[in-house]
Parts: sequence; structure tokens; C-alpha cells
Amino acid sequence: MTALPSGPLVNVGSGPESPAGWINIDGSAQAWFSPHPALSRLATRLTGRPVGHWPSGVVYRDVRKGLGLPPASVAAVFSSHFVEHLYRDEALAFLRDAHRALGPGGACRIVVPDVAAIVDWYLERRSQPQARPAQASSDMLMGLLGVHAPRRSAGK
Repeated sequence: MTALPSGPLVNVGSGPESPAGWINIDGSAQAWFSPHPALSRLATRLTGRPVGHWPSGVVYRDVRKGLGLPPASVAAVFSSHFVEHLYRDEALAFLRDAHRALGPGGACRIVVPDVAAIVDWYLERRSQPQARPAQASSDMLMGLLGVHAPRRSAGK
């Protein structure tokens, strides 16, 4: 394995993970609220759920609008279980921007769900009778694939 060039390491869709030495980017509401403690407390009170409790090392950014990094400026771009949540055109735009931001010899590693393993799991279990299934196997399959929720949200 060859060494990475010098430059920042970028973790896109990091969630609450904030490994040292990385630029950790997430576009979630939690990431947005984290640097706003007063708003986080208010949102927590209103929702009854913890809001804005993520580490300070996570930067809020909607990467569908670009990474916001100069061309050829980063050593590595890493993303785990994020790309599958984008529409195809958004995913392609993200990958193009990641490529643009990578310096010569830089690396991009994208982790997505193993569709073959998920489908195999589904096929093994779809005909197993259950006295009272917690969730329909077809809904579970769609959830595992990240395709859509079992019911359409009101107003969408």
C-alpha cells in the first residue's frame, strides 16, 4: 500500500463520530444544533429528546451543495453508509466533488450496504412463519436497503 499524500483527511456523513486528525462533516440537524447550545436546549425541551449533543469536532455541511474544499487539497475522503441516502444525481455530484478535492495520489473510500447479503438474508427468512411478525419482511427489506419507509409521511 502506498502512503497517502499530505493534506486533510475528510470523513463525510460522520454522524457523531469525531476522530482526531479528520475533518468530520455531517449534514444532520444534530450537527447543525451542536454549536448552538441555547437552541439545542430549547429543541431538547420542545421535543423531549436530546438535541445538539454531538462533539464539537463535527462540522455541519450539506455536501449535496459541495464539500466546500479547494481543488486537489485533501489526502483522503471517507464515507460510510451515507451515499445510499442520496438520490443518484446527488451521489454522482458528491463523488465528482470528492474527486475534485483529492490531491494527486489521494484516496477515496466509500462504504455502502452489501445488497447481496441483505437480499440473501431476506430470501432465507421470507418464508419462515412467524406467529406475530414485528414487521413485514418486505418492509424490513426496504428498510435494510434504505429505500423508503413503510408509509409515506404526511405532506411529502
